[in-house]
Amino acid sequence: MRNGIDWGWFPDPWRYVRVGWEPSERRLFLFGELSAKKTLPQDTGAMVADALTFSDVEGEEAYFHDEVIWCDDTADGKVAMATYKREHGLRARPARKGRMRRLSYEWLAGLREIVIDPVRCPHAYEEFTSKEYERDREGNWVDEIPDGNDHSIDAVRYAMMEDVLRGR
Repeated sequence: MRNGIDWGWFPDPWRYVRVGWEPSERRLFLFGELSAKKTLPQDTGAMVADALTFSDVEGEEAYFHDEVIWCDDTADGKVAMATYKREHGLRARPARKGRMRRLSYEWLAGLREIVIDPVRCPHAYEEFTSKEYERDREGNWVDEIPDGNDHSIDAVRYAMMEDVLRGR
């Protein structure tokens, strides 16, 4: 399991994703997503803590799963990560994303399969199914992926950055 956060306030949203990773099959499952605008870190931290509180077996008591959450490492993000740790005991860590946008997009494109639950992850589903390379004025494809409308994709990239950097 992996967790990722792309920080946002307004107009850009804050986005959290929860994914499952099968490295032997090079298959990624997106099955959890939270989104918010104009929401303080103590409140988004509570949302994440709630998302990580569940039962492993139906009928058993839910408990908090202490998992690492990989986050966008902006200056504001570092303040938010400190709030997550202090107020909620979350293991928020900065994703080492410096100049890794292209590499992480290529890593995602090289997977055998990305499975997205469109009901539980509507933003991710919309972003992944509509993202494409840019075109020039003549309509020819350009080897550049446009930035924007990619908050869930970014959260997924951060969640998987350790694997991207290891080349797995």
